[in-house]
Amino acid sequence: MLRVFEYYPQEDLITEPHFEYIKFETQKLIFCFAPTEEEERSICRKLAIPLEVIKNALQEDMRPTTIERGHFSQVVLKVPVKRKSQLLTLSFSVFMSEKLMLVLSKDYLEPLTAFERTGLEVKKPLFRRGTTFLLYMLFEEVMDAYFKDLDEIEENINIIETHMLDVSKHKSLSDVFRVKTSLIYFAKSVTALRDVVIALEKGLVVHIDQNTAHEFMLVYNDIIQLTDIIGTYREVLSESIEIYLTSISNGLNTSIKRMTAWGSLVLIPTFIASLYGMNFKYMPEIYWRWGYIFALGLILVSVVFLYILFKRRGDLR
Repeated sequence: MLRVFEYYPQEDLITEPHFEYIKFETQKLIFCFAPTEEEERSICRKLAIPLEVIKNALQEDMRPTTIERGHFSQVVLKVPVKRKSQLLTLSFSVFMSEKLMLVLSKDYLEPLTAFERTGLEVKKPLFRRGTTFLLYMLFEEVMDAYFKDLDEIEENINIIETHMLDVSKHKSLSDVFRVKTSLIYFAKSVTALRDVVIALEKGLVVHIDQNTAHEFMLVYNDIIQLTDIIGTYREVLSESIEIYLTSISNGLNTSIKRMTAWGSLVLIPTFIASLYGMNFKYMPEIYWRWGYIFALGLILVSVVFLYILFKRRGDLR
């Protein structure tokens, strides 16, 4: 998909021309999502961006960074997406010049499509402040996506914490590792984005308007807040794992104590039976009239005594 917005400052007008008819003297915002090979060649021919650079920019595992491309500055960013119930971060590229901003992505990423779908009246005041301000607003969309997904992660963590003490819910531990994996992706991406924002704010990117670059300090503050939240959530999950393992250990100790108590009920009867099962010639109880009943009574009394003792101590529950 290739969509172009062209701004005429004299008329304060935004149009949507065909890509082949864009004018170099006007201010332009171009979105290119999941491009076909023909669209890639069109961008290469019309904007003089080498085809290998375009294909490299479509990789989804690039680290956020800034690259100078002669008449363009390439800014690589990462945005959170959900794939098969797992939150990941995927890369996309923005090519900047004085009058052009090209957003290039291999897939339809929600924050980018949300920015692309905003109405023309919303885009108009952004165009008035230049392409650097457009990049800043795109950054804000990306930051909002991180905050939104972290709110979802917080809800999952609250559910996990309520289930963690129940060792019968084996899914809880898998949920912890799934959420922790998402936080690892987020931490790596946010750390790299911080370096990009510093480069933009300090004027280290050539095709950035220095009069607008100070706006990125607000993005930097968002990144610091995201870093703190991610760190807090990772600590909470680590503590949850410790609680889970402690619960398993306590449950195992309780089971062993219960098994030992029940096993002890037959310990003394077994001793009595083995004692009278000895094949000695001189055993007074063998010739005693009440010897058999005495042995049975002794066994019964020992079992009842141990049962009452363990019952009072709670060892049988």
